[in-house]
Amino acid sequence: MQKISLLHAPILITGVPRSGTSLVAGIMKICGAWTGPTVPGDQANPKGYFENLQFRKLVAEQEPTIQKVIMLIRKKADKFQPWLLKHPALLSNWRQWHSLFPGARWILVRRPKENIEKSIRNCGFLKASPPPVENYLKQMEKLKLEPGLWWREVHSDKLIQHANRSDLIKHLIVELGLTWHPEKVNEFIEPNYWHY
Repeated sequence: MQKISLLHAPILITGVPRSGTSLVAGIMKICGAWTGPTVPGDQANPKGYFENLQFRKLVAEQEPTIQKVIMLIRKKADKFQPWLLKHPALLSNWRQWHSLFPGARWILVRRPKENIEKSIRNCGFLKASPPPVENYLKQMEKLKLEPGLWWREVHSDKLIQHANRSDLIKHLIVELGLTWHPEKVNEFIEPNYWHY
């Protein structure tokens, strides 16, 4: 990837709701990614959502403007620290975000479809109005075909189940310019919290 300032090369984490995006974002925050103030945990996500409170409003806009995003980053983020934006809705309008940040590093979180659907059925705030899982998955495949777009996949179920997590995510953490903290990451990944 062409050398680009961290300001214009965010880590954008997305996936189907209940696919494990909060798990992956939490690991990256532990390893040094800037998130700013984020949505706190609740029964559905005890350790937190890792969605920046101000960014969450911008992500919901159909056409987010780079000026709004850059303004927030310049005010809050450390320009020498990689910054992270996590939200499933990034997948719905990924083309706009790609045009705003062509140097972004996209992290696509995967989980077996049946596990996502089971988690949605057990999640109070999603159960009444379940997200269109197939649409999210189709957008993810389209994103991966976009020329020049940097992306990597993380399989959240494997990350939880794997005895040696270093094999699955350490290389990505280093590739993103973050610092790997195995003890803190292992403590953060509690299988009892990251379930259906």
